[in-house]
Amino acid sequence: MSKTSFTRSPQNTLFLIFAFFGSIINLLLGLIFTLVSISINFSDVGEGLPSPVWWATAFGFLALCGLPSIFFGVRVLLNGEDIPKIALKYSYLLAIPIFLSGLFVGYLAFSRGIFPLVLGPVAKIIATSSAAFFVIQLVRRFGPELSKRRVWGQLILGLWLVPIFALVSEFLILIPTLFLFVLGALTSENGRLLLDLLSESSSPSVSAITEAANSIVMEPWFIALLLGFFAVLVPLIEETLKTIV
Repeated sequence: MSKTSFTRSPQNTLFLIFAFFGSIINLLLGLIFTLVSISINFSDVGEGLPSPVWWATAFGFLALCGLPSIFFGVRVLLNGEDIPKIALKYSYLLAIPIFLSGLFVGYLAFSRGIFPLVLGPVAKIIATSSAAFFVIQLVRRFGPELSKRRVWGQLILGLWLVPIFALVSEFLILIPTLFLFVLGALTSENGRLLLDLLSESSSPSVSAITEAANSIVMEPWFIALLLGFFAVLVPLIEETLKTIV
């Protein structure tokens, strides 16, 4: 096992700061949604709305993901960085039983109704983590030799930053998409009817707007616009951001 000292590199200090504050922020968000969930359980304010338990679980999990990075960051500053031995030959195949266990927990939560607010988030975390585990072990087995800090750092960058940049980017491309929608609607009789309803000063009925919207669903220009946004632009942005990490 080779060791290389990076104690004087400012990148290691920045990495530790990023991991520390990222975990703190996610932990605070998790606690906030936990308190909101508790308050809703004692009132009827949030009845019919999605439970904040899901948000609390998600941000709590993101906070936990930062703890190994804090550990690796401190160890690098104190002892330098080491390149671990390559992963076991078939360790990436462990992702299969992990994923199946997530499906089983999800079955208990959603099909059998056993503690859905507890087992539901756990099932989703297990199922999605199995994919990350598979990729990490695959890279460690067949890819270049990378330190644990490097591998885990790339993981938390993807977890913490990619969703934010993806949402911002998708919102930005939504603006020209809406502009193209208006242009397409102007070329269609049903589209012009929908625009007229939406631009009325008096509030139109929901049924009238729904009927007008349903009438343009199968028009070629709308299908092309819909596929271009959801099947081309959105996946392209998300996968590009994941690759940048």
